Amino acid sequence: MNEILNLSGRAEAATADDTGRKQWKHMLIDSAIIGGISFFTEAISGPPSWMMIYKAITAFGLAFFIQFAVERGLKRPQVN
Repeated sequence: MNEILNLSGRAEAATADDTGRKQWKHMLIDSAIIGGISFFTEAISGPPSWMMIYKAITAFGLAFFIQFAVERGLKRPQVN
């Protein structure tokens, strides 16, 4: 049984569609986490700046589009 642990700590059933692809919501959450990690690691070095925000947004965007390419475009259909 596939389960996903959500932010509240409760396990819920994996909600991939019939093709086994990750949902948009999960891709956005994963990308936001990566962008947040980027922002907070930059914030340790000093006060917030525009470059810090730019790097966090870039990390979010790249993470999202790479997940999107892998989940929606590069995966081969499973043949049973």
